Amino acid sequence: MPDDIADFLDLDPYPITIKGKTYEVPQPDWPTTILVADIMAGKKTHLTGKPIIELYKTVMGPVWDEMLADKVPQAGMAHAGGVVVAFVTQGRQIADLVLRGDVSPEALAAAKAANQTKKTPTTAVAPKTRSRASTSGTSTRPATPRSRAPKRPSA
Repeated sequence: MPDDIADFLDLDPYPITIKGKTYEVPQPDWPTTILVADIMAGKKTHLTGKPIIELYKTVMGPVWDEMLADKVPQAGMAHAGGVVVAFVTQGRQIADLVLRGDVSPEALAAAKAANQTKKTPTTAVAPKTRSRASTSGTSTRPATPRSRAPKRPSA
């Protein structure tokens, strides 16, 4: 039987425990992942200009509604939303740092934006005209006497 791709990828949900209950946030679907990537890259989306809570609802899916039903405090839901955004954009290890408060989602977003704006100029473009060949490293030496045929007398 062929290998299952799930054996090679991290497809497990992201667990977030609040007040003793563990919520399993599923991996986002493709459209949600692209949406979050576009938002983090500063592109306009249908969420542009809306409160951050709309992004959190989108990335957390049904877990957001479950937290609401469980009356999870706003601060817990907001923090969980930031953790899940980090999970979607940066992976599980970074999300763990955000979860513990070792780094804020805002700091991650600012660092990512700064990295995207630091672009080095490219020198890969070839010039349109070719430059003259270098003459360094070449020399002209005085001619050495060679065996010459005798001069013919001029008539």
